[in-house]
Amino acid sequence: MSIAVRSFAKINIGLKIGPVRPDKFHELRTVYQTLALHDVLTIEARPGDGIEIHCPHPGVPTGDTNICWRVAEAARAGRHGGSLFQWRCRDVRS
Repeated sequence: MSIAVRSFAKINIGLKIGPVRPDKFHELRTVYQTLALHDVLTIEARPGDGIEIHCPHPGVPTGDTNICWRVAEAARAGRHGGSLFQWRCRDVRS
């Protein structure tokens, strides 16, 4: 099973960063405008165990520091593991 979604770029018009929460993220208050520029994220779930992230850009981390990795971990925890999540990021510029 796979799904492809567009992740649009945005410009922050206003941004207030609050204190760090227990989940290590900050509270944010923001006003932003999306742009036509976007990445296409293709997510594949298949039998197995583990997480893989593929991205053609050398500056994008593909390990557990990538936010997609955290999302995959949360999804696997909700399903009690058992699926290999293969994440591919393809840069598409409009």
